[in-house]
Amino acid sequence: VPGELAECLKLKELNLKGNKLNDNRLNKLVNQCRTKQVLDYVKQHCKKSTSPATQSGKNKKKGSKTSEDDKLAEEVEALTHQLQVMRVPDESRVVKITDHVKTVRAHIVCCIVRNLVFTEENFKKFIQLQTKLHEGICEKRNAATLATHDLDLIAPGDLTYTAKPPEEIKLRPLNRVKDYTAAALFHRLQTEADNLRREKKRNVYSGIHKYLYLIEGKPLFPCLLDGANQVISFPPITNSDITKMSVNSRNMFVEVTSATSQKIC
Repeated sequence: VPGELAECLKLKELNLKGNKLNDNRLNKLVNQCRTKQVLDYVKQHCKKSTSPATQSGKNKKKGSKTSEDDKLAEEVEALTHQLQVMRVPDESRVVKITDHVKTVRAHIVCCIVRNLVFTEENFKKFIQLQTKLHEGICEKRNAATLATHDLDLIAPGDLTYTAKPPEEIKLRPLNRVKDYTAAALFHRLQTEADNLRREKKRNVYSGIHKYLYLIEGKPLFPCLLDGANQVISFPPITNSDITKMSVNSRNMFVEVTSATSQKIC
């Protein structure tokens, strides 16, 4: 399947059934009629078929960039990936990574942001920014997932990033009023997604429902535990409601996880 297919952003339905596909995962998504997930998978895993000659023609139409533009772009790229490593106090909490998660979703980067001042207006923009990051650089959570927590609501002590069977992970999902196991939450979200799809009469999922395929069928699910062994994050699906950010939050714990690359984090 050509990678250019993923660039058809307004495509609502895609029927690839009957085609001989070598990729078993893609074939499964196709047979489940999940257009959104198929396009996401194609974008992530299928190469584009654009020939060098065609690409050259496109470049001529656009016009060659000046050397100054190229130099500026290189400087911006360098600054984007520049890190200033600072020593932290020995008593600072750490994130322990277990061997179990290394075969599931191995990569994680965390940081703490202090002395935030939110208003109703800029808090809405803060939430919108997370959505834009997930849709953009995070490639619809295929490349990475960003989660933010109110640091002052996280239990004291070191955190643990691990992976467990879905039945052994228990959390109160974001904006939910009761606790679920990860297995029960997955099935609940899947049912909600199917009901919504039938109601809208479209093969397109919305919200966190569209990310379920990222963990479907996996024997272990990743999770982040606080010092009291409570699950505060279930990437790439949701955070826990117990550490939910609000307009009153002053200190923030940020986690970025990925199944593909430490660099993207």
